[in-house]
Amino acid sequence: MDRTLRDLAAGVSGTFTGTATFTENDDAGLLHSERGTLLWAGGTPVAATRELNWHPGPNATSMEIYFSDGRFFHSLDLTAGTDNPTHPCAPDLYQGTFVIKRCDNWTYSWQITGPHKNLLLTTHLTRR
Repeated sequence: MDRTLRDLAAGVSGTFTGTATFTENDDAGLLHSERGTLLWAGGTPVAATRELNWHPGPNATSMEIYFSDGRFFHSLDLTAGTDNPTHPCAPDLYQGTFVIKRCDNWTYSWQITGPHKNLLLTTHLTRR
């Protein structure tokens, strides 16, 4: 996986390069784990991780995504190959765009706007 990070307010950019794994969890869902290196322009590379829990949604083609601490993040339904979830993280707003390009390649981005953040995060995932 490769992620570009742009802090639009500060005018700086960065990258996250690593591996995303999806493994089954106890409720017929998935544990989404990311492990890699985060590097902001002019900075020092640091190890970074993230985990999300994907639980079955209200219909057969949807998932409910939760942070590792159990807080709800967003719903996701990729039946049509795309979805545009939102996540209100008051006072900021996360607006997502998920696009399946092929069965082994998909992209998602989050535009985060508000008084505390002005970020654009774009992630590309390719199955090995």
